[in-house]
Amino acid sequence: MSVYLLWGDDDFRLEKDLFSLRKKILPDDISPLNYRKLEEPAPHILLENLQTTGMMFGNLLIEVHSTKLFLRGADDSENKKEFVLKLLDTLEFLPESVNVIFVCKIAKKTDKKIDGASKIVKEMKKFAEIQQYQAFKPWDKKNIIPWIISTAKEKNLTIHQDTARELFEGAGGELRILDNELNKLELLAYPNKTISKELIKKLHLNNENIFLLEEAWLTGNKEQSYKEIKKLCEADEPQRILMFLQNTLTRWIKIKHLSKNFPSFEISKRLGITEQKATIEISKLKSHSIEKLMTMKKRLTDTENSIKTGKLPAELALELVL
Repeated sequence: MSVYLLWGDDDFRLEKDLFSLRKKILPDDISPLNYRKLEEPAPHILLENLQTTGMMFGNLLIEVHSTKLFLRGADDSENKKEFVLKLLDTLEFLPESVNVIFVCKIAKKTDKKIDGASKIVKEMKKFAEIQQYQAFKPWDKKNIIPWIISTAKEKNLTIHQDTARELFEGAGGELRILDNELNKLELLAYPNKTISKELIKKLHLNNENIFLLEEAWLTGNKEQSYKEIKKLCEADEPQRILMFLQNTLTRWIKIKHLSKNFPSFEISKRLGITEQKATIEISKLKSHSIEKLMTMKKRLTDTENSIKTGKLPAELALELVL
């Protein structure tokens, strides 16, 4: 039996570690037989899930997302105190194959913390692994620059401190955005694994020109599309431009799909973009159907195949697809 409590207002790092923890506990595919996710469960529902073991051999993971259990003042009733005692007793006698992850996400800028004086937190400290995720301030170079370096290392990339500082100064301190920028830099650097200042300058230049190309492409402005293609091909390889466009279309399709059910701030979290960008792109895509976007993606994929098989020169193929 393993019990974890992940809490804090840095949802990006928390979610990243939560994903890794899931994969560690359940290295094979997740299914309803080995994984249960509970959102602010009623006390009896939580106890019922903890008291029933998996239907198959192997690990069972129960993921409990709750603020009411851990935040001060969320629920101070006698019923809660009685429930906490039953919960702690149940956790103490869980089978070895049952793993429980408690997740307590805290809204940013609220300065709330889990109640360290509460019975549940004090007792869990004795047997659970507790990890806090405190959001960095956007200007906090002392913490964000080392985070950039370590995150690049996780992606098998090397970035030196002064280069990481330049990335921070150009992209800001939002971790989701910085992670996304590192993914772009990985494409720009390929097949090399070292991120240089020159690559970061190229990234910033490409970001501006790619944005103009995206706008022209979506609105059907072929003349502007050709101009931006020329500029980009002078600075970079057409194959990498295709990668950026593929990423753009994938993002657009996800935004179009997610915008049916989620607000812009939730979409920004899921896709690693700013809320402002999510809002702009939702509005921009409003008059374009998901079928149109899927057709554009198919044409782009066909173009990639034409380049790879040598049927068309790369720059010409790019112009034709647009």
